[in-house]
Amino acid sequence: MDRLRRLFKETVIGFRSSLLLSTLSILTVTFTLFLLGLFYLFYVNVNQIALEMDRRVQLVIYLADGATVEEVERMRVGLFQRPEVKSARYISKQEALERFREELGEDSSILEGLGLNPLPASIEVDFKEGHFDQGTIREIAGSFEENEHVESVEFGATWLDRLQLIKTLIAAIGTAGGGLLLAVALVIIGSAIRMSVFTRKTELLVMKMVGCADWTIKGPFLMEGLIEGTIGGILASLLSLAVYHLVDSRLIGLALVPLYYPLALTLVGVVLGAGGTYLSVTGQLRKLW
Repeated sequence: MDRLRRLFKETVIGFRSSLLLSTLSILTVTFTLFLLGLFYLFYVNVNQIALEMDRRVQLVIYLADGATVEEVERMRVGLFQRPEVKSARYISKQEALERFREELGEDSSILEGLGLNPLPASIEVDFKEGHFDQGTIREIAGSFEENEHVESVEFGATWLDRLQLIKTLIAAIGTAGGGLLLAVALVIIGSAIRMSVFTRKTELLVMKMVGCADWTIKGPFLMEGLIEGTIGGILASLLSLAVYHLVDSRLIGLALVPLYYPLALTLVGVVLGAGGTYLSVTGQLRKLW
């Protein structure tokens, strides 16, 4: 109990001796983790959009006018033999025209003077939940592109590629920017600890001379860094969640925040504060001895 009381007392002394730098350390941790948290939430939502688009992706095989009933049925049977395929529905030329007329709505009158139906028949392929990936649909599409009875194959490849590129860019920017921000946070935390060690240099030398163990000397500094990191992590969690709920309620609906998110952000703050402090105080005390 006496050790804990002394540790707490020394920690308070450390905060008071470098109050400005300690406050700056907390704000730096908060700002760093706040930005990292926003990047993560943004990535989670982009990934959710990508998953939703994957679920809605439909492979459409447009048939040439000369395709026979037997050839169409052979294609459908071949598709059903694949474990990923949920359905393969044949859409006749007439049904395609009726759909187009419904989509036009009030403007459907422009089709009244139409002679021959220009729309091709097609096979619409839907995929089972959890059995779909872009590689699979590209492979299936490729297997039909050279078929003489197929006019074209579409599945929104351009949009899927763009979405994947956006995900990759977000991950790259988040990793690079996050690494830079964490490095800056470590430097500022280290500066605060070095200043605290410098202002208490005489006291620390006396403690060393009377035989105090290194961990007894380092303990208050580590506790100070731990507290700074914890406070910064908690503040970053609260700020990012506040921004999330503001955007979710006022602008657009967002994906649910993972339950572990606030705890993870706080733990990163703890590791950042304690780790930066340990590295700094160890190097600074080595210079004193």
